[in-house]
Amino acid sequence: MGKSILCCSLLALIALTEIIPLQASILTSKEPITLDYYLHDNLTPGSSTTVLVATASANGESAGFGDFRVFNSPLRETQDRNSNLVGAATGTLADASFLEPNIFYISFTHLINTTFCIGTFSAQGRVTPATTTWQVSITGGTGAFVGARGYADVVAFPVTDQTDSVFRYTVNLSF
Repeated sequence: MGKSILCCSLLALIALTEIIPLQASILTSKEPITLDYYLHDNLTPGSSTTVLVATASANGESAGFGDFRVFNSPLRETQDRNSNLVGAATGTLADASFLEPNIFYISFTHLINTTFCIGTFSAQGRVTPATTTWQVSITGGTGAFVGARGYADVVAFPVTDQTDSVFRYTVNLSF
């Protein structure tokens, strides 16, 4: 009886060593992808997509260091504010540097809802508005983006309407 249990256990272990690598290769076989789209911020009072929710200022106005903003902005196919909607960006932006003015920490989730994929991915990083480009790291995802990791190159797009801000995102994801 003992030898047959040992034999069955060894056979089960051998079978598992063959199955587990196969399952792991299936999970990692997703090809890397690149997404390009534009985040549109509306800064018009009353319909702004970015709102100051906390400040270190005694009078409630933006003080710089210590300011905390939340945003919920549309993601579109092009820099045109009337182009097709591909998703939404939700997150926080904190003015987090006392020694260097206008250095922000950003944390956000992008919901992508297109015909070829539906899911979210999260990112975080340092933003320097004085420069027109920066990178943020992708830290995870859901739906079509489960297991996502990578980075996004962000470029501030020039606009003529001062009530809008437009940022181009080129997102490079691996799985």
